[in-house]
Amino acid sequence: MAGKSPGPFPNCDWRFNEFPNPAAHALHVTCVELMALAVPGKEVGNALLNVVLKSQPLVPRENITAWMNAIGLIITALPEPYWIVLHDCIVNVINSPSLTSETEWVGYPFQLFDFTACHQSYSEMSCSYTLALAHAVWHHSSIGQLSLIPNFLINVMSGVSNESIPMLHGPPVAFAKIVDQILSPQMKKFPLGN
Repeated sequence: MAGKSPGPFPNCDWRFNEFPNPAAHALHVTCVELMALAVPGKEVGNALLNVVLKSQPLVPRENITAWMNAIGLIITALPEPYWIVLHDCIVNVINSPSLTSETEWVGYPFQLFDFTACHQSYSEMSCSYTLALAHAVWHHSSIGQLSLIPNFLINVMSGVSNESIPMLHGPPVAFAKIVDQILSPQMKKFPLGN
């Protein structure tokens, strides 16, 4: 990711190796190291997400999307307790003060979800970073991981009260727009023909 050459893995004939290439080897080694930690999977998953959600000064601004993709690739290669914390993170953001008070999003609330605009204007909003990280994680997800998203929407997101979020008052169109912001890039992965 840092673009260092030569890479940390020695040059060898990968045809006769357990791993097809150095990237697959690095992913496997990283996942084994994370699963060997003596802490629960939820804590490791939260720590991985917090690399970009809470440690932004430590991550170079020009490489933030590469870091998000790396976290998405790593977290989806781990078992469910490690990556399911993303759903809790999404619920926390929807219930956060930045979405529950109108002062934060006067005018057009969906500007809060625009990662590119927030990142370029140095106004790091947790909403936009969480949405971009969710897209990165879901981009690398398998169909088994993606199949849990409808259950998440039905069982967890339906519990989010319209009264707790002012922009959700009135018709359920605003809530549908939030769900659309979260899911629309991933819709092409869902098998709609079945």
